[in-house]
Amino acid sequence: MPQSALPATGTEFVLRCHAPETAVTVRAKPVLVDFTGECTVQVRERSGDGGTAVELRVLALSLSAELPDAGGSEDGGTVVLEQDDTSGGDSGTVRLVGDRYEVRLVTGLAMTLRQPGGTVRLTARGPVELTADAAHFPPRADGLALTEPVRFVLGDNDDVTPAQIDELVVRLDEV
Repeated sequence: MPQSALPATGTEFVLRCHAPETAVTVRAKPVLVDFTGECTVQVRERSGDGGTAVELRVLALSLSAELPDAGGSEDGGTVVLEQDDTSGGDSGTVRLVGDRYEVRLVTGLAMTLRQPGGTVRLTARGPVELTADAAHFPPRADGLALTEPVRFVLGDNDDVTPAQIDELVVRLDEV
C-alpha cells in the first residue's frame, strides 16, 4: 500500500504479532514473557469521516508465551491471550492524519494459564484498547500499545485479580 493511503475496504490483514519482554503478574508474581502469535483484522467502510478513516474489525487474535520455571509448584507453563468472542466490542479505526496513521483497536481479551497445577481461563475486566501513531499501516516498528493496564478476573468475581498486564506493545508483520 502506498504511503499516506488508507487500506481498501474489505481487505483482511493476517499479521504476525510479537510482544517481547512483557511484564505479566500471575498470582502476585511479576514475570517477563515474550508473546508471539497472530491476529487478523478486516477493513470496513466508515461513513462521516470524509474519507480520512476506515473501520477495523478484529476477526482473530491469539498470542502465547512460556512462563518461566523458578522451581515452585505454580511456576512454568504457558500463558495464552485470545480474543474473547463474548465481549461484543471488537472494533477499531485507522485514521489518516497528515502522513501518519492513528490506529485504535478495541477487543475483549481472555487469558488461559496452563501450569503444572492445572488450567484456568480468565477474562479481561473490560474491553482492551490498543493504539498506535504509526508511519505505516499495519504499524510495524511502531507497534500497538495498551492504553491502560488489563486486569484479568475469574468469572464475575471482580474483587480478585489472578493476573494483570500493565504494559504491552505488540509489533506486527504481515504474514
